[in-house]
Amino acid sequence: MPEQNSNTLDEIMTEVYRAIYAALESRLHLIGSVIDAESRKEILAQQILR
Repeated sequence: MPEQNSNTLDEIMTEVYRAIYAALESRLHLIGSVIDAESRKEILAQQILR
């Protein structure tokens, strides 16, 4: 019985880690998109000033 509880706990922890990873991946993707947009905006501003 204790081994079954351990397996269940391992499965739960695996799902928790997957959820955390997915959330971080999503957040990093969003941050990357913002950085890309800001850099494009800066490039366009530099081209207009030339």
